[in-house]
Amino acid sequence: MTQSDFLTPSGGAAELGPRRTPDPVEAWGLVQVDGAVILTGAGATAEAAMAAARTVFAGRALAIPEAAEVRAGGVMDQVVNRPSPEEALGVHTDGFGYGDFYPDYFILLCARDSAVGGESFLVDGYQLLDRLGSTGRPGLGEQLETVPFDQTEEGMHRSVSPLVGRTAGGRRMVRRFPFQRPRSESADPDADTALLGEWDRMCREAGASALRFRLQAGEAAIIDNYRMLHGREPYKDVERLMWRVWVWTDAAKGVPAGSLASDTRYARVPSEISGDDWPMITADSGSCLPEEAPGWERAGELVRRDGAALITGIDTLDDAVVAARAMLGDRAVQVKPQFEATTAGYLANQVKVAGSGPDRRGRVRRFTPPGEIMIPHNDGYGFGDLAPDYLFLWCEKPDPSGGASWVVDGVRLLEALTEETSSAPLATFCWSEPIDHSEPGFIVNQPAPVARLLPGGRRQVRHNPYLTPVASDHEAADAPMVAAWCEVVTTARDRAHRFALQAGQLLCIDNYRMMHGRDPYTDDDRRVVSIWGWSTDAVDVPDRELHLV
Repeated sequence: MTQSDFLTPSGGAAELGPRRTPDPVEAWGLVQVDGAVILTGAGATAEAAMAAARTVFAGRALAIPEAAEVRAGGVMDQVVNRPSPEEALGVHTDGFGYGDFYPDYFILLCARDSAVGGESFLVDGYQLLDRLGSTGRPGLGEQLETVPFDQTEEGMHRSVSPLVGRTAGGRRMVRRFPFQRPRSESADPDADTALLGEWDRMCREAGASALRFRLQAGEAAIIDNYRMLHGREPYKDVERLMWRVWVWTDAAKGVPAGSLASDTRYARVPSEISGDDWPMITADSGSCLPEEAPGWERAGELVRRDGAALITGIDTLDDAVVAARAMLGDRAVQVKPQFEATTAGYLANQVKVAGSGPDRRGRVRRFTPPGEIMIPHNDGYGFGDLAPDYLFLWCEKPDPSGGASWVVDGVRLLEALTEETSSAPLATFCWSEPIDHSEPGFIVNQPAPVARLLPGGRRQVRHNPYLTPVASDHEAADAPMVAAWCEVVTTARDRAHRFALQAGQLLCIDNYRMMHGRDPYTDDDRRVVSIWGWSTDAVDVPDRELHLV
């Protein structure tokens, strides 16, 4: 590749551009340093793009959906405002339809280039932010990280967050796309409009002066989508073809639940719920702040009423099991410790499941590492009907500065959705349409609705990281509904009350009704033990040991 293959906006030769390498290992190292790299000799097919993604991100990827065709924009992307080939595509972030859980990397493989036009260009968002300090405007950078904006693409995942976000591990997330706007509840919409205009101006100016480069057939650009903004010049050949692969790694803020693609076909939410009138789930809509009980009898009453309760003064794990069994009383069938929710335990399980690879929907089985906030879930979801109907979390040693717990009431969430005209169809879907609750690479469970009324009168409401429609003629119609439910649960989690489990406390949870989880933590000595309980009200009770791995 000669120097003339990189062009300035005026068409002159430039000295710099994304470095090229045929080595996937070196490519990963370069993208960490530069934010982008070009992998040569990658091939020119969708399968080649997938192979490049799996090789470059080996051991790091949580989801690698199938490659998507990119001509004048992805064929399944939003049609509105999509530039034609004759128009330039300004610098932007990919996958913003997935809200805060947009992909943190992507690959763009060239199958056929246009002989005239179509040059790509990149803007380093981190450099833009870092320059603010040297220009005497550090306050602007702080505003970009603290002032929330409505970043929802119409009809897709809701996002109200700053223009520059952070993952739990501190990784910066730079975003720019056409639908960013001041939030409706802003206290100072004029100031927010001015801030957004300043960010837009910075990005556009940087894009206008960015170096232009051309991908040749068989080359794949690998781009850090949290750091780099990208765009392209107009082109002439309407047969120009790229293959795009969106990638979610273990350094991403999170992975959207349900089916994924390298376009936004599964990012859509029901048409009845637009970005402006999405049901705003507050802490009171789904959050449960467990009440402290003096003993197991009162705890049982509170769990039946509220879905969760706390018992204090439990000094040993054996005592915790005794208290859990006592709370269930004559209904207890099995009560036993399942696993330790500790740093060592999570990392050991992570290593064991990492080799399973993605399933046909691009999902990879994993455990949440300590540095990430958990996805709301009911324990034992991988076992389907064999999952315990009660969960007990006993804390021996907390992390004094992290790992706060939260509990979300699925029954109350559905009641709140039913009360809103715009979201009532989603509640109906959750009660009626069977979906796939299985964990990828694990046992296969029978499809069932999100919510169901059990023979004894209990209501079961479920959520886990892998919910997806059943493969059928209705899959395309069901996918946005599944995504909408996952978004509602995630929103409820983010707004839920937090409480810190203390040493000697036992958190008692109705596992059929409540979703739970914890915030990130760093103390390796933290010890919380999960105890699973099956009562006579359970859908099914295992006759064997259940193992997560």
